[in-house]
Amino acid sequence: MKDLSRLIHAVTEEESESVIRYYSLNNNGASKRLKLFNMVRWKDINDDRMAAKKLYNSGPGAAFSQLKKRLKEDILNILLSREACPGKSPKNFVDAEALALKYVLYGKMLLNRGLTEEAVDVLKKAFKLARDHEAFEVQALAHSVFKTYSLNHLSSELADAEEDFASHVDDFYQLMRLNLNLAAQKNSHRPQIATNGHASASGKKSRKHHASIRLQLVTFSNELEKHLQAKDYGNTQDIAQALLLQVQENGHLLSSSQKASIYLNIARAHIGLEQLKEAISYSLQSSALYKPFEEKKLESFLTTFKSYFYGGQLAQAGQELKNCESMEKSLGREKSELPLFKAYLLFRERNFKASVKLLNVFFRRSKPRMDVVMNGRLLELQNLIEMEDYDWFDYKLDSFRKVVKYHASEPYSERFVLIYKLFAELKRLGYNRDALLENGKNEWLQQLSCKKSPCSWDPLGTELVPVHRWVTDKGQ
Repeated sequence: MKDLSRLIHAVTEEESESVIRYYSLNNNGASKRLKLFNMVRWKDINDDRMAAKKLYNSGPGAAFSQLKKRLKEDILNILLSREACPGKSPKNFVDAEALALKYVLYGKMLLNRGLTEEAVDVLKKAFKLARDHEAFEVQALAHSVFKTYSLNHLSSELADAEEDFASHVDDFYQLMRLNLNLAAQKNSHRPQIATNGHASASGKKSRKHHASIRLQLVTFSNELEKHLQAKDYGNTQDIAQALLLQVQENGHLLSSSQKASIYLNIARAHIGLEQLKEAISYSLQSSALYKPFEEKKLESFLTTFKSYFYGGQLAQAGQELKNCESMEKSLGREKSELPLFKAYLLFRERNFKASVKLLNVFFRRSKPRMDVVMNGRLLELQNLIEMEDYDWFDYKLDSFRKVVKYHASEPYSERFVLIYKLFAELKRLGYNRDALLENGKNEWLQQLSCKKSPCSWDPLGTELVPVHRWVTDKGQ
């Protein structure tokens, strides 16, 4: 039911009227398909058993399964017919590609009927739309359809279109390689980013002066993603600026979800650089662009939460967590970090007992990543020190040591090993933080805070109150 429910909730009011009109015109206004459509859309019934009970007075069997399948096909056919007949000129790449594909299908149908001239007319429209919006895939399809179905017929009218496509074959090929993550790894083949938002001089030499805008967008986006995954935030700023410039100038080539994804990564880059005002701005733009049923909207909410949290705007951070919980519920998907983040929020509000209580809920969540669990254990230790519950801290610190030792081979373990040493030294000094700082352990704190150290803190990770700052700021 999940796929059908998501599809129905993505239908607009106008499209919903088309679905209802479709069944009415087919003298099928009271059909079970229409009833199911209305149940999901208006009554938000998304459970197979409940829906089948209302429609068949039985459990979900083969008949109900077929009903869902037919309803889904009907909706897709109606949406396709509407997409193929836009009321005005397409505004972005997705709309233009859909319309161009319609023309290609028309051309194929006409060629099958021997209507070559008529087919050429609609294929020319497809080529023009594809060229104007750099829909190279559709250009390739239109070219293939004409050559395949027209046999030996040649058309001088399509000569310009074919020549234009030929001039962009290299761009099309590079786009395919990037999209398939098969781009060459040699530096000579990797894009060089300049501060003006265009490829560097060395990159221009190997590229035509009219290089594809789509290719540049995908290239910059992939480069930004690569640096974020490598936690190389220092090199993200120029790439993010170049990418943002391309989006501002050529946003018509992107769907709303693609723009949202780009803004989300730009927000993450700003968090990595600790530029929190910018991070908030772009993460809010990202979440506004994602549809309510898109799972990445939850990632936008979490990014906004971190931006507010790091900036000390705790009330706004709390509201974003509520958005996350609501989104988690609507998606039917558990986000294991949410209790941990709520515990961090309570910690920052100095409600340490409530934070520890919520951590116990977090530890019972299903299968969170081990590094996330480690940060939960770390926050537990910070809470216990703030509460001055040193006996329980001693016990939990020994448990922390065992877990760190067990996972010593993991790439994230170096930071946790150093944190354990720091906490053990703090315990030896009677939990006197000033004594810790005077005892020559500043080198450890420097390693924990150094961005180039293997023990460095990751702002995009799940350690929201970094230990090195917590120690030196005495918990404030």
